[in-house]
Amino acid sequence: TCCGIDGPPSGDDIDFVKKLLDAAKQKFTKIDENKIFLTGMSNGAMLAHRLAHELSNTDYKIAAMATVSGTLAIDVGSQHENYPIPIIHFHGSEDKVIPTRGSNATGRICKSVADTIDIWRARNQAKDDSNAVTVTIKDPAIDGTSVEKTTYPPDSTGGAQVVNVLITGGGHTWPGHDTPPDLDAVLQQLGLTLGPSTRQINAEDLIWQFFSQYV
Repeated sequence: TCCGIDGPPSGDDIDFVKKLLDAAKQKFTKIDENKIFLTGMSNGAMLAHRLAHELSNTDYKIAAMATVSGTLAIDVGSQHENYPIPIIHFHGSEDKVIPTRGSNATGRICKSVADTIDIWRARNQAKDDSNAVTVTIKDPAIDGTSVEKTTYPPDSTGGAQVVNVLITGGGHTWPGHDTPPDLDAVLQQLGLTLGPSTRQINAEDLIWQFFSQYV
């Protein structure tokens, strides 16, 4: 479920991704079905969250995931598989498309960042706020944004870490990169903006470092 669309014309997203993985496995025989990595931004992040909760681990097992500017857009209930999945999530405090507080707007129904992190902490048996480790990244010479990277370590040997990266002053953007000029021009004509993009961090670098722990 994403952006108010369920069923046709979007079809079964979970079945589509499973077939995509099946096709990739047939073509590239060295694919390890127990080490699938998910990453996505905005709607793609919502889809990654959904896949993590609905893609059966009897077919493929997700080793780790990274989401940018997109929170949980489904009610997970008891439908998800119980195995923990390490996750790193990025979100800008000034995101107007998917606000950190969540959204009930038509076409953008999604949970808050706090609720999304809490759900993942519960699933992953991760420690609470009192045991979290927060690192602040801010260089005034770079830009006016700052980054708080909070890591919730697993509470047991069977758990998995949850990392929340809050970009204070950041918008609905990919950290480390500006909005493409052609897209920005179209948005300006519509009176819209995705907001600032931090230069304090580079999302793909942090994602690669995170995923590398589970390769």
